[in-house]
Amino acid sequence: MTDANQPEGTAQPSKNQRKQEMAERRQLAEKLVKLPQAQLDRLPYPALQEATKEARRMAKPAARKRQIQYLAKLLGQVDPAPVKALIETKEAGSQAWTQQFHQLESWRSRLLAGDLSALEEICEACPAADRQRLRQLSRLASKEQQEGKSQRQFRKLFQYLRELVEA
Repeated sequence: MTDANQPEGTAQPSKNQRKQEMAERRQLAEKLVKLPQAQLDRLPYPALQEATKEARRMAKPAARKRQIQYLAKLLGQVDPAPVKALIETKEAGSQAWTQQFHQLESWRSRLLAGDLSALEEICEACPAADRQRLRQLSRLASKEQQEGKSQRQFRKLFQYLRELVEA
């Protein structure tokens, strides 16, 4: 069934398709509200920035939900590509950070287990690594664990590994 005002071959999207598109825009709006202010300032749409700031200020869940609905409506009126790109870069950054965190934990546990290949792997990945300091920190941390003392050296080892990766 086509509308008389529409040219042949251009049918309106079905009701289910419109609902699905609105749900996607709503999810995008919810992610937009969770973005840090610095990233929100990079958004090329001032109306979206204002609506997002307003949604953050709302404390009552019903009001916030209405504001997110409004934000989703605004997203339907503009090109969502810059918004999606902004959110994807944020999510990709957090995934990379998570992977890096897991790698550091893996190295630390291997060092505490006495795995010398972990030491070689760290030195290959981070040329600025001080082998002597790594050995000393891992030795002190494993000694701490065996004696059941505080985890001070355990944390120091992790912090040193993180400094190496960030440098």
